Amino acid sequence: PSDLKIKKTYYSLNGGSTWTEIYEGSTVHIPEGSKPRFKVHIRNEGSGTSYRRCVWLKEDYNCVATNIGAAASDTELDYWDTEDIEFDVSVGMKSYQSYSFHVKDGQYIPGCPSDDEFDFYNISLTTPTPTPTPTPTPTPTPTPGTVKFDEDPYITYKGTQYNLGDTINVKEGDTFRLNTKVRCTYTRVDRIAVTVRLLIDSEEVCRKFQSIECKDHVTEIPVDCTPTKSGTAKAELWLGDPDRQGKLMETKSPWTINIEGTPTPPPKAVRVHVIDANTTNPVEGANCCISSTDNDNIDRDHGCKLTDADGYTGWFDFNLVATPATVTITVTKEGYAEKTESRPYSARQTTYTVPITPSGTPTPTPTPTPTPTPTGTPTPSLTPTPTPSPTPGIKAYLECLFPRIFTGDLTPRITTGDPIPRITCLNRVGIPKYREV
Repeated sequence: PSDLKIKKTYYSLNGGSTWTEIYEGSTVHIPEGSKPRFKVHIRNEGSGTSYRRCVWLKEDYNCVATNIGAAASDTELDYWDTEDIEFDVSVGMKSYQSYSFHVKDGQYIPGCPSDDEFDFYNISLTTPTPTPTPTPTPTPTPTPGTVKFDEDPYITYKGTQYNLGDTINVKEGDTFRLNTKVRCTYTRVDRIAVTVRLLIDSEEVCRKFQSIECKDHVTEIPVDCTPTKSGTAKAELWLGDPDRQGKLMETKSPWTINIEGTPTPPPKAVRVHVIDANTTNPVEGANCCISSTDNDNIDRDHGCKLTDADGYTGWFDFNLVATPATVTITVTKEGYAEKTESRPYSARQTTYTVPITPSGTPTPTPTPTPTPTPTGTPTPSLTPTPTPSPTPGIKAYLECLFPRIFTGDLTPRITTGDPIPRITCLNRVGIPKYREV
């Protein structure tokens, strides 16, 4: 037998010139009173052929709901074939109303129960212009409900409850649970889809998309989260899907998340020097490998020197207590103006690049001396005397790579062109390790 499934649905407010996709269980914002054209994309996933079928749209979900638009097709639809069926609606769309698409095989008119169903919910974000009438304008009715956190969410980790404002020390790779209770007070719909998610420093860590009961019902929504970074966390409640026309309804914050196993940024500004190109041994503060996080102490057992860097030196100033944290990169060369630029500090892998052009007047090319002839009479060279041209600007790039926040190698490099510089890192016993960059 055939088996018809609704795969995608769309609506158009301009008669089908452009289409907007409707995602199952989502919330759309079709203006109240409008009569869109709808398109239903179906597929036959059964083993038989469908010779006729009907699709229709209902206000609400159940069998007694009102049919407001329908269309039929008698195109033969074989196994895994698809078809788009379009139709208009007979009445204007309502705000705060649930709707459902249906498909039925083997007939030309809507019939309950259907073979497949596809639900969505409409909230109008635009107020239609009322038609002028001699009668007084009625008082607008209040919004029939909302969704919100019924109480402040909290986090549980290893049997301990953490409320808003608490600090949570989480072992790297561990999972904690965000516990929420969501109340839906919509009165014109039985169920609605919501999303609860947790963010750390504006980056999403976890989410759960779930259909909940309405009419003043409270639903518990637990969300399991595995944080990958330290920072300030907040919980968000969305109506629908944040990625698909969702609406942010409420935010609760903060918690402070510390990932154990990854060092906490030191409380002081740290300066890391790049060793001069002519330096052959590590010197105090001249490190490209940071592995210690004891306040502002730096691991002195690692060091680097730069070769083929044409005398450039530089350093990084990390201000991790600023808001936001910054890193200032400075490069210089004897006889030239130094260049300093600041960048926002990132705990993720980042490359900081600072181009500099040395200042100063280039040395002119000396004029060639005429070569004396064998007779002793000076004969001017037939080669024209070259006109001194300005020395092209030299650009140096000082880069700092962060594989992770202050773990592994902090690898600065200076590039001035050919030959490509080579970084020499010394391990704890002084054996050099070379890396072409």
